[in-house]
Amino acid sequence: MELIDTIRLEQTIIGEMVLENRFFTVADFCTENNFIHHPHPAIFRACKALAESHKPIDLRTIRPHLSTPEFHHLLDCTQLVGYGANLPYHCMELVEKTIRLNVFTQSEKIIHKIPPKALKDFREFQENICLLHGNNDLFKVLEAGKSYFRIHAPAFADTLTTTLRQIDQKASIIKEKHGLQMIKDTLKHYENLTH
Repeated sequence: MELIDTIRLEQTIIGEMVLENRFFTVADFCTENNFIHHPHPAIFRACKALAESHKPIDLRTIRPHLSTPEFHHLLDCTQLVGYGANLPYHCMELVEKTIRLNVFTQSEKIIHKIPPKALKDFREFQENICLLHGNNDLFKVLEAGKSYFRIHAPAFADTLTTTLRQIDQKASIIKEKHGLQMIKDTLKHYENLTH
């Protein structure tokens, strides 16, 4: 279910971005790395190239930048625009899903370094990351594990610190430009998580 939801979410954002020429709104929230399903990164790059060239983004202008299968996929994405009326919200949701995926992926890279006695707790952390819904839950899990990571996985704690800083920067931009609180009541915990 999560994979299908993420694909549909990416499709909605891509469709809205192209049909409504809203690249800069999406770019306030997302980067190419937030789009993980093919061919969404290629479509995002094409929109970015048009935006950087100060050209409008629409189906006609983007066509030369995409392969035929990519363009046909984009046409499918535009059919979902009716569901994407709240583009900033959908972008925030995609960023949250990307953060969870990044944290899980980074944890998989260091799992062989976790002492056997701590492995059960570490796997429980990974499971909690996968089951989360909403940014507040994500930060509660990270906060709960701060002591554990400092002791058992300092490199992973550094990864979390970097991720949290990126979120902090992104949240400031979003709040300033869109008046939205990206991650309610969680950024104040940033210092506690990293010190």
